[in-house]
Amino acid sequence: MSYTVEWTPGLAFLGTPLVLLIVPHLALIALLVVALAMVAALLALAAAVLASVVTGQSTPLAVAMRHASYLS
Repeated sequence: MSYTVEWTPGLAFLGTPLVLLIVPHLALIALLVVALAMVAALLALAAAVLASVVTGQSTPLAVAMRHASYLS
């Protein structure tokens, strides 16, 4: 039986921060990738809210608040 599959995620999880500490340029690239992913997520959220406002559909938050007001 091979334990390679079980050990691989653990090594990747523990090895990634070590590599980022040892090689600062990789850490900077990783930071930029995470920052760009956050900006993309915020843009997608803003686009979804804008699309729901333009089309007149309720946002999930408005639906949840309406549902909560029925419960109280």
